[in-house]
Amino acid sequence: MTVALAAALATQTAEVAGVEVARALLGVVQLIAESAENVRVNREYALALAGRVSDFVSIVTLELAQDQTDEWFFALENFRMVLTDAYIMLQEQEESSYLAQLLYRERNAARLKDVSDRIRDGFSVLMLQSHLELHKLANATRLSDSEALAELDSNYVEASKEAAPPAFSDTSDGPRIPPEPQLFLGRAAETTRLANMLAGPFSSCRVAILGGPGMGKTTLALTALHAPPVVARFGSRRYFVSCDIADGQSSAGTSCIKLVARSLGVFDNCRGKLVERKIAALLSREPSLLILDNFESAWEAPSQRADAEEALSVLGSIEGLSILVTLRGTERPHGVEWTLPHIPPLQSLDQNASLQLFLSHADSPTAEEGSSTLRKLVDPMDGVPLALMIMANLAQYESAASLYARWEHLKTALLTHGARDRLSNLNASITLSLESPRVTQVPEARNLLSMLALLPSGTCDSDVLQWSSDAPEARRAISTLLQTALAYRTPDSPSRIRVLSPIREFMLSQYLPSPDTLRPLYSHYFGLAELILHEGTENAAPDAIAAIAPEVDNIYYVIRHALTHSPDPRPALQASVCMASVLYRTGIGYFDLLPTALDVARQAHQDDKAADLLRWWGSMAYHTSISARRTPRDLWTEALTLYKRVGDQRGVIDVTLCLAPSLPPDDAARSCAEMRRAAEMLGDEVLAARCDGAQGAAHERAGRNERARACRQAVIDRLRSLGDSTQPAHAHIMGYNMFAVADLLLDAGRVDEGVAGLQEAIPVLRTGHKHTGVGEARRRLGNILAERGDAIQAVQQFEAAARDFQMGNSVRGEVSCWQYAVSAHISLGDCTAAERAVERAEDGLRTLGDDVGTYDRARLLLSKGELALHRDRVEAEAILHAALTTARSRDRDKTQSSESMLFTEARALELIGQLAEPEEARRCFIIAALVFRIYSQTDSVRVLTRLAHVLDGNAARVLLDTVIPPLRRFGFKPVLATALSRRREIVQTL
Repeated sequence: MTVALAAALATQTAEVAGVEVARALLGVVQLIAESAENVRVNREYALALAGRVSDFVSIVTLELAQDQTDEWFFALENFRMVLTDAYIMLQEQEESSYLAQLLYRERNAARLKDVSDRIRDGFSVLMLQSHLELHKLANATRLSDSEALAELDSNYVEASKEAAPPAFSDTSDGPRIPPEPQLFLGRAAETTRLANMLAGPFSSCRVAILGGPGMGKTTLALTALHAPPVVARFGSRRYFVSCDIADGQSSAGTSCIKLVARSLGVFDNCRGKLVERKIAALLSREPSLLILDNFESAWEAPSQRADAEEALSVLGSIEGLSILVTLRGTERPHGVEWTLPHIPPLQSLDQNASLQLFLSHADSPTAEEGSSTLRKLVDPMDGVPLALMIMANLAQYESAASLYARWEHLKTALLTHGARDRLSNLNASITLSLESPRVTQVPEARNLLSMLALLPSGTCDSDVLQWSSDAPEARRAISTLLQTALAYRTPDSPSRIRVLSPIREFMLSQYLPSPDTLRPLYSHYFGLAELILHEGTENAAPDAIAAIAPEVDNIYYVIRHALTHSPDPRPALQASVCMASVLYRTGIGYFDLLPTALDVARQAHQDDKAADLLRWWGSMAYHTSISARRTPRDLWTEALTLYKRVGDQRGVIDVTLCLAPSLPPDDAARSCAEMRRAAEMLGDEVLAARCDGAQGAAHERAGRNERARACRQAVIDRLRSLGDSTQPAHAHIMGYNMFAVADLLLDAGRVDEGVAGLQEAIPVLRTGHKHTGVGEARRRLGNILAERGDAIQAVQQFEAAARDFQMGNSVRGEVSCWQYAVSAHISLGDCTAAERAVERAEDGLRTLGDDVGTYDRARLLLSKGELALHRDRVEAEAILHAALTTARSRDRDKTQSSESMLFTEARALELIGQLAEPEEARRCFIIAALVFRIYSQTDSVRVLTRLAHVLDGNAARVLLDTVIPPLRRFGFKPVLATALSRRREIVQTL
């Protein structure tokens, strides 16, 4: 619900109640909320201000239910005037233009902060006045005649000598409770549920708030303590007892029940059951609420547990007393019958609630920084409220970039604010849990926690037992970590145990496991990386990919740790190579590990591993959107040098095949033939088949299509001879060469055979789980369908191909589909859809950043020019000439072959010819036809048909008589129709 909607509903409620002052205040709140929603710059800050105003006014309207003095209403009027000023200022910003808001962004931010401070000050004055009146009322209505109070008064002087200080000092004689937390966000459901339970129809309620360190247990309890339904039921009979003082003091004679007595002001100089009777006399007159905060301090130690549970039993027997306990961990103490249903242990906040909590406390220019910058601060907190609040407080005085840099260096040691206690220091809060009796009694628990800190995605119990030397102790340690909430079961997979990020960072900085301790963990996760590679993830089925996905983050984190901490980096380097292969083949994983691993390999003189990493890096740079920093050719060349140095013949063959497209066609063909002979000497038929395919690609670039088709067919024959060509490990090679054969048939004008070949290749490629291969085949099929006049089916193929490329992590492949779709949409007369396709192509290239090359820019200009051709011929001519200039640029794209650039140049000339005067058009079409003739008969025939339209008389008729038969054979109906129409015109004029 937005702030504006909440304010509107509150206003309606006030109107029903007939409260004029409340209606006026809530009306201003609604106006502020609506204006904040419309602010475009500093919007988050404006919305935070509106939320703060709404919270303040909600509290003020509750105070209106009581009789108030003239002084209070005078303070209220001042508060309302400040709210009015805030509305006027927001309205001025709302009515400013977007440019004006940008120009005066910092000034407006300062004004927002200033008015926010004024509102807070006005509210503080108002609440101070209210508290003074409540204090007077409490003194006037104090009970003084009860037997219990008289007895307490008689014992006051003697007992005060040994009494512990109260939990909270207060000048009043009423209950001593802490103030309500401000800006308590992200726990609305838990607060509502807890308040409803406490204020429910039962005579008493017993509730435990459980959770790990920093989860906001005390804050939730205090928020519920001050909730209107709870205040309405218990009034002044709400008590708060901090159990921290009981930590380890049972041996000193401070029993749990005496601690409660002293905190309530019941002096315990009497023996036996008298203290219990005094407490019962005090709490049983009317419904009362008692909060026992941080109860584990009194209960957790074995020597104190019986006494603490006995105290709970005594308190639970008091009629009309509701008990609310906050307790670290997930285990509820015995001694009292807890009200059902239980409130589950507090979980971390979700991403939206975490960001909202951070922004509500940051209250600084940090809140105006980009979402990606803020996420760097918020995400590592993993939804832990205490961590988020401390980080937000630090952000009030420091930029997000500077704060993030300090976090990277200091980690959880950064998260302290003021005192070094559990409520303001995250390390102190975590340490309390680690040093608790439940953890110290199981030494393996801390050791296990330090290893779980290396697993951001958590792990299964069965896996823990695999890399644990003592299974019974491991099971006990797991149970202890879950009981103390230092770890938790993931909701989506209850068999997994996970540790929150702040606790993980604390353990890695304070309790780093030794190399010997980590050796079984390394072996387990490096083994998973090897298993992924050996199971053929380069062609992995979707269910196999889904199975490994939950462990990928763990594998990466363990590898990174081993690279920097293990005395022997070689196993970690081998795992890095495996995961680089997985990333390239499936798109699962993270690129940033690869450069780190390469640096370690070089420093350790592990040339074979460095070569493997360079090979995969080059492949990623060539086929995906991953930044290379260096060209793929440079990466592969260095890898080739290293493979030769270590004598790895298979590595030499692999990288030579990778380098072939960057060589002149004849050199590439000879190189691939040489590699095929080397592969045959190794007895590797699959590798030899790959060499045949690469040689076929070289022949195709040279225009030797028949030899290219023979090489491709040799690949298919080799794999079929192995008898298992349908297996995923070989199916992608088979499918890709089937696609290449079909493509060559299409280029040769054997369109029906080519279409059939494409349709046959697609399911084989899908069997091999080669998403980019399926995308290429679908894209080619879409081109042919468009040429044949089936534009609707063509668009469907292009869209499906775009999805395949996306699954294969190929941004360039996806972009090419949207570029080809432009022509199909135009042929359907849908220029709007064509424009959307251009925009999607442009968005895709934008994600490549600095890796956008000459070829990418030229192809995008071609798409824009083709669209402009049907809207504005002058604009189209300018764009297409820019595309031609780009394609001819000396700054050739090193990721593309010269043949690809020449083909792009020919396509630009074909489009320019449609705009030019006849003589210029003839020149454009002739050059384009000559280029296409080398690579594609179908493209050449199409351009010759266009040439016939700008020739005169008999020359045009002769050319048309030449192209019409192949057009009939191709089934290119739209082009054939224009050819027949042009021929009819010529015949009629002759």
